[in-house]
Amino acid sequence: MQRHSAAGTFSVNNKVSVITYDPEAINDPVRLVAILIHELAHLRLHGWPELDAMDKLGRERITDLTTVILGFGLFGAACSFNFKQFRGVATQGWRVSRLGYLDEREWAYALAVFCMKNTIDYKSIKNFCKDYFFSDVKKAARSIAV
Repeated sequence: MQRHSAAGTFSVNNKVSVITYDPEAINDPVRLVAILIHELAHLRLHGWPELDAMDKLGRERITDLTTVILGFGLFGAACSFNFKQFRGVATQGWRVSRLGYLDEREWAYALAVFCMKNTIDYKSIKNFCKDYFFSDVKKAARSIAV
């Protein structure tokens, strides 16, 4: 499997926050928003000593969850896994892309909790989700309903 560079970065240099993003993301607005909100979530969490004690993967997963709390979880969920087939004149194949640190079921559960905590009917996000992903959101919503 080929590794790619980070889709975005967050750093603080001389008390100035710096966010970078993959310029190719300009061609995919949903991906661009997912990248930028993830990096802005890093800014929101910057300086929390509890996070400093965690490993990098733990911090990144918390950052993804923070995007949900901020109300932008659908963007990260939409980009967490994508599978596309393509066919050209002399070519055909498939392409897989991943973004973020949560898997789709974790995104589904986080979105279901967000909806419940904010008294939003989880069904209202259906038109913004892949069918199989919405099915996971529905299962998660039912499992946490009390």
